[in-house]
Amino acid sequence: GRGAELKIQLLTAEFADGVGAVETVEADLGTLIEAGVGFGDAFRIQLFLEVAGLEDLDGFLDAAWDEGAGEYDFGWGELKKSLTEEQLELLESLPKNLGQIVSAEKRGHGRPAHAASVDDGKGKPDSPGQQRTDKPGKGERGDDD
Repeated sequence: GRGAELKIQLLTAEFADGVGAVETVEADLGTLIEAGVGFGDAFRIQLFLEVAGLEDLDGFLDAAWDEGAGEYDFGWGELKKSLTEEQLELLESLPKNLGQIVSAEKRGHGRPAHAASVDDGKGKPDSPGQQRTDKPGKGERGDDD
């Protein structure tokens, strides 16, 4: 449907860095969707492959297949631990999930693919994977005179 088409377009725009890469990303997304991978995991797979500098989607999927369970087990925490410090810095500069990209598009605040997030002065989350809310934290309310 239209929602799936939009997600594919947004993912392609996020991960394609050139005219030739558009077809590659679209083909990879098609492979993932046909394999029964949801859009959230498709985003994380594309993100991991990019950050880790990998191009072998089929090998990645083969390694993640859990024959006993009959499904993919991507082990995102272990994959993240396998990244170098430089790769982790790159990962932190990119959108954390597909929802961030979809929300930005719906608000009309789309951004160029892989542009570093604008510093909004709120700082980084306390730990990897922790999402910060818009609720001001201690010392940010402006009333600690």
